[in-house]
Amino acid sequence: MENRDVDLVIRDEGDMLNLISLLVFELQTLDGQQGTASRVLKKFGDLRKTVSNKVIFKLKVMKWRMKISFMARSQKKTVKELFLSAILASYCMLFLQNRIPMTVSDLFKQQDEVFHKILMLPTPKCLAYVTHIHSDLGLHNLQDYYYLD
Repeated sequence: MENRDVDLVIRDEGDMLNLISLLVFELQTLDGQQGTASRVLKKFGDLRKTVSNKVIFKLKVMKWRMKISFMARSQKKTVKELFLSAILASYCMLFLQNRIPMTVSDLFKQQDEVFHKILMLPTPKCLAYVTHIHSDLGLHNLQDYYYLD
């Protein structure tokens, strides 16, 4: 099957991950090309499973990035704007639940300041800044507060 592409649709994510794991392990790949991991595996033969797991994790990260990009594109936003809108929605939800004690005018003023600063920062610093804000408010379990529409 030289010079042929095969498109597969696998509806179950677990089955897809199993297939990818099998392909990565058997093809000894680091980048999707067969045999690219053979040098590493010859040097560290006992780490074959560890190398495969790292490659699979990189593939998962690529999948997550594509999903986030697709979500942003479908909402006609940049990735940063998508994150910002999710953060603001979470923040408003906490405000409405009286978990953030402040007046409405202070809330709007703070949102404007945060919005402006986040748009000016690069994405990694943006996420660090938001985490810092939440730690200042005593919101350490961020997974309890964030949600995406």
